[in-house]
Amino acid sequence: MSRILIVDDEKPVLRVLRRLLEEDGYRCSVASSVHQAKNLLAKNNFELLLTDIIMPEESGIDLLRHTARNYPDVGLIVVSIVGDESVMQDALDVGLYGYIVKPFEPNQVRVCVENAFRRRKLEIDNRRYRSNLEKQVEERTAALQANLAKLTETEAKLRKTNQEIESI
Repeated sequence: MSRILIVDDEKPVLRVLRRLLEEDGYRCSVASSVHQAKNLLAKNNFELLLTDIIMPEESGIDLLRHTARNYPDVGLIVVSIVGDESVMQDALDVGLYGYIVKPFEPNQVRVCVENAFRRRKLEIDNRRYRSNLEKQVEERTAALQANLAKLTETEAKLRKTNQEIESI
């Protein structure tokens, strides 16, 4: 069962999102501050983070950056009333999977979350594939270097033998 962390300083928004996503079978945790969210992230394995941007004390952008840096496998979605292009660009630069503008429709949230999980899976699969590919390249490069060393050694022996034969 996929785990989602929902962060918003507005309790009604937390309740609505939690109920909606739990009805769809997700396990949800909620936080009403960035500080609380960071603590939950440190103690739990979440697949997805839904966060507001404007909150007291710390910004949701700070939480997005913290999450992207420390938990790269967590998908990021913003749920906010903010329509400011510079704020949206800051959020997009972190690597958002989606941006939901309040007030939202339930289906809009569902589609965004489903797409985020699909994208997250593709990105994780892609990272694994690249990692395996890099490992194969390293192994084959090492094997080629070992073969080259053997060939160089054999070539040197053949030259020596050839010189001995020519000197006879």
